Amino acid sequence: MFSIEKYQKQIIELCNKYRIKSLYLFGSSLRKDFHEGSDVDLLVEFIRDSFSGSFDQYFGFKEELENLLKREVDLVCKNSISKNEFFQREIESTKVKLYAV
Repeated sequence: MFSIEKYQKQIIELCNKYRIKSLYLFGSSLRKDFHEGSDVDLLVEFIRDSFSGSFDQYFGFKEELENLLKREVDLVCKNSISKNEFFQREIESTKVKLYAV
């Protein structure tokens, strides 16, 4: 299993900086098939007052996480999984909370 705990303090700082409502780890980083080349799958929910700035918020957060974790991050927005019931069930049944306000 991928050990993200050592980055917890920095992740919380990034969540505050980018106005994150919740952040969850899911996918291969929680399973035995995780390896050095695996990406890190994260489910994110942003605090947004408007659509303005959402591009910078998403990609800024993603880039800083990748720099911190030294690997690719697959950042999935929580509102986007509601369109795929199977994917939503899979994530909801395996996710691990990293941050929530």
